[in-house]
Amino acid sequence: MQRSLLDKAVAFVRLYFLRNDMEITEPKAHPSLVFALRPAQLTDAFALQRNCWPQRTLEQVGVVLQQAERLAQQKRGLGVVAERDGEACAFGLLALFPRAAEISDLIVSAELRGRGIGTALIAFLTQEAQRLGATCLEIGVESARAGALSATRFCGGACHSG
Repeated sequence: MQRSLLDKAVAFVRLYFLRNDMEITEPKAHPSLVFALRPAQLTDAFALQRNCWPQRTLEQVGVVLQQAERLAQQKRGLGVVAERDGEACAFGLLALFPRAAEISDLIVSAELRGRGIGTALIAFLTQEAQRLGATCLEIGVESARAGALSATRFCGGACHSG
Protein backbone atom coordinates (compact mmCIF):
# COMPACT_ATOMS: atom_id res chain seq x y z
CA MET A 1 0.00 0.00 0.00
CA GLN A 2 1.45 3.35 -1.03
CA ARG A 3 1.26 6.28 1.38
CA SER A 4 0.73 9.85 0.25
CA LEU A 5 3.22 12.56 1.11
CA LEU A 6 0.76 13.92 3.68
CA ASP A 7 0.76 10.58 5.47
CA LYS A 8 4.55 10.50 5.77
CA ALA A 9 5.87 12.10 8.92
CA VAL A 10 9.50 13.04 8.56
CA ALA A 11 12.01 13.75 11.29
CA PHE A 12 14.99 15.85 10.35
CA VAL A 13 18.17 14.94 12.10
CA ARG A 14 20.72 17.70 12.38
CA LEU A 15 24.33 17.13 13.34
CA TYR A 16 26.39 20.15 14.33
CA PHE A 17 30.14 19.90 14.06
CA LEU A 18 31.15 22.26 16.84
CA ARG A 19 34.75 21.11 16.79
CA ASN A 20 36.97 19.89 14.02
CA ASP A 21 38.10 17.04 16.27
CA MET A 22 34.58 15.60 16.68
CA GLU A 23 34.93 11.86 16.62
CA ILE A 24 32.45 9.71 14.73
CA THR A 25 31.95 6.34 16.34
CA GLU A 26 32.57 3.44 14.02
CA PRO A 27 29.48 1.24 13.68
CA LYS A 28 29.52 -2.19 15.25
CA ALA A 29 30.08 -4.77 12.57
CA HIS A 30 27.98 -7.88 12.26
CA PRO A 31 30.47 -10.75 12.19
CA SER A 32 28.41 -12.67 9.62
CA LEU A 33 27.98 -9.71 7.27
CA VAL A 34 30.83 -8.54 5.08
CA PHE A 35 30.40 -5.45 2.93
CA ALA A 36 32.55 -2.67 1.53
CA LEU A 37 31.79 1.00 1.00
CA ARG A 38 32.88 2.59 -2.26
CA PRO A 39 31.94 5.52 -4.50
CA ALA A 40 28.76 4.94 -6.49
CA GLN A 41 29.05 4.41 -10.24
CA LEU A 42 26.50 4.67 -13.03
CA THR A 43 26.92 0.93 -13.55
CA ASP A 44 25.36 0.36 -10.08
CA ALA A 45 21.93 1.42 -11.37
CA PHE A 46 20.70 -2.10 -12.19
CA ALA A 47 21.72 -3.62 -8.82
CA LEU A 48 20.36 -0.67 -6.83
CA GLN A 49 17.07 -0.77 -8.72
CA ARG A 50 16.72 -4.51 -8.13
CA ASN A 51 17.95 -4.59 -4.51
CA CYS A 52 16.87 -1.24 -3.07
CA TRP A 53 14.44 0.67 -5.29
CA PRO A 54 12.21 -1.85 -7.12
CA GLN A 55 9.43 0.77 -7.20
CA ARG A 56 11.65 3.12 -9.25
CA THR A 57 12.47 2.75 -12.91
CA LEU A 58 16.03 2.10 -13.99
CA GLU A 59 16.02 5.61 -15.48
CA GLN A 60 15.04 7.17 -12.12
CA VAL A 61 17.85 5.33 -10.34
CA GLY A 62 20.23 6.48 -13.07
CA VAL A 63 19.24 10.11 -12.45
CA VAL A 64 20.21 9.78 -8.76
CA LEU A 65 23.56 8.27 -9.74
CA GLN A 66 24.18 11.03 -12.30
CA GLN A 67 23.50 13.60 -9.57
CA ALA A 68 26.02 11.83 -7.33
CA GLU A 69 28.59 11.86 -10.12
CA ARG A 70 28.07 15.62 -10.72
CA LEU A 71 28.39 16.41 -7.01
CA ALA A 72 31.64 14.43 -6.80
CA GLN A 73 33.08 16.18 -9.88
CA GLN A 74 32.22 19.58 -8.37
CA LYS A 75 33.62 18.52 -4.95
CA ARG A 76 30.20 19.30 -3.43
CA GLY A 77 29.34 15.78 -2.28
CA LEU A 78 29.32 12.16 -3.35
CA GLY A 79 27.27 9.01 -3.63
CA VAL A 80 28.39 5.87 -1.83
CA VAL A 81 27.26 2.27 -2.16
CA ALA A 82 27.67 -0.66 0.17
CA GLU A 83 28.75 -3.66 -1.85
CA ARG A 84 28.18 -7.23 -0.76
CA ASP A 85 29.18 -10.24 -2.84
CA GLY A 86 30.18 -7.91 -5.70
CA GLU A 87 26.80 -6.16 -5.90
CA ALA A 88 25.47 -2.83 -4.60
CA CYS A 89 23.04 -3.43 -1.72
CA ALA A 90 22.77 0.08 -0.22
CA PHE A 91 23.21 3.72 -1.21
CA GLY A 92 23.61 7.14 0.38
CA LEU A 93 24.06 10.60 -1.16
CA LEU A 94 25.89 13.54 0.43
CA ALA A 95 25.31 17.04 -0.97
CA LEU A 96 26.87 20.27 0.29
CA PHE A 97 24.82 23.46 0.27
CA PRO A 98 25.79 26.97 1.45
CA ARG A 99 24.24 26.60 4.93
CA ALA A 100 24.46 22.85 5.53
CA ALA A 101 25.29 19.47 4.10
CA GLU A 102 22.57 16.87 3.58
CA ILE A 103 22.46 13.09 3.47
CA SER A 104 19.61 11.90 1.27
CA ASP A 105 18.42 8.90 -0.69
CA LEU A 106 19.79 6.62 2.04
CA ILE A 107 18.52 3.10 1.49
CA VAL A 108 19.55 -0.44 2.38
CA SER A 109 18.05 -3.51 0.71
CA ALA A 110 15.15 -4.79 2.81
CA GLU A 111 16.73 -8.14 3.69
CA LEU A 112 19.91 -6.49 5.02
CA ARG A 113 18.35 -3.76 7.18
CA GLY A 114 19.21 -3.67 10.86
CA ARG A 115 22.67 -5.13 10.32
CA GLY A 116 24.81 -1.98 10.47
CA ILE A 117 25.04 -1.05 6.79
CA GLY A 118 22.96 2.14 7.08
CA THR A 119 24.89 3.19 10.17
CA ALA A 120 28.17 2.62 8.34
CA LEU A 121 26.96 4.74 5.40
CA ILE A 122 25.88 7.56 7.72
CA ALA A 123 29.18 7.48 9.62
CA PHE A 124 31.20 7.52 6.39
CA LEU A 125 29.16 10.32 4.79
CA THR A 126 29.36 12.32 8.04
CA GLN A 127 33.16 12.09 7.97
CA GLU A 128 33.15 13.16 4.32
CA ALA A 129 30.92 16.14 5.13
CA GLN A 130 33.40 17.23 7.79
CA ARG A 131 36.33 16.71 5.42
CA LEU A 132 34.59 18.90 2.83
CA GLY A 133 34.14 21.68 5.41
CA ALA A 134 30.50 21.30 6.45
CA THR A 135 29.59 22.64 9.89
CA CYS A 136 26.01 21.32 9.89
CA LEU A 137 24.61 18.09 8.47
CA GLU A 138 20.94 17.27 7.96
CA ILE A 139 19.36 13.89 7.33
CA GLY A 140 15.69 13.43 6.51
CA VAL A 141 14.24 10.19 7.90
CA GLU A 142 10.70 8.83 7.77
CA SER A 143 9.49 8.75 11.37
CA ALA A 144 8.00 5.31 10.81
CA ARG A 145 11.50 3.94 10.10
CA ALA A 146 12.65 3.25 13.66
CA GLY A 147 15.87 1.60 12.48
CA ALA A 148 16.84 4.62 10.42
CA LEU A 149 16.15 6.97 13.31
CA SER A 150 18.23 4.87 15.69
CA ALA A 151 21.11 4.80 13.18
CA THR A 152 21.15 8.59 12.97
CA ARG A 153 20.99 8.92 16.76
CA PHE A 154 23.86 6.42 17.05
CA CYS A 155 25.89 8.76 14.86
CA GLY A 156 25.20 11.74 17.14
CA GLY A 157 22.05 13.23 15.62
CA ALA A 158 19.38 15.22 17.38
CA CYS A 159 15.85 14.79 16.02
CA HIS A 160 13.55 17.65 15.10
CA SER A 161 10.09 17.06 13.66
CA GLY A 162 9.23 18.98 10.57
